[in-house]
Amino acid sequence: KFNNTQNRLYSVNLANGQIERLAENFFGSIMGYTMKNDDGVYILGQLGTEVHVYTQQSSTKNLIHHNGWNGTYRSIVSSRNTNSIAYVYSSFEKPMEVYFINNIAQLQSSLAITNFNRLFTERDLPQAKA
Repeated sequence: KFNNTQNRLYSVNLANGQIERLAENFFGSIMGYTMKNDDGVYILGQLGTEVHVYTQQSSTKNLIHHNGWNGTYRSIVSSRNTNSIAYVYSSFEKPMEVYFINNIAQLQSSLAITNFNRLFTERDLPQAKA
């Protein structure tokens, strides 16, 4: 018996009641999402040990991967009026902090807006490899 335990994301068309799966060709697990200001969706998708940011305009459009840092993105939120995005990011080299960008194209140049875990950047901690 096959048991698929990966998280998926669905949308419902309120006009006709049709249910559609988003990120249908994504073979990982959907870890989170938030709506874009232009009716699309930001999706956090996990492949292996990392979670990255993707976008999709509708179930009939292609899923777009946005190049960011290696690591894990989580708790993504977006503005209704602008393209601004905030999210939590962490990796083996960077402790968990909240980051902010004005546009998804700035993903690799994000700036941390919190500094709660600065102590972890000041200590010589063991290095891990995935």
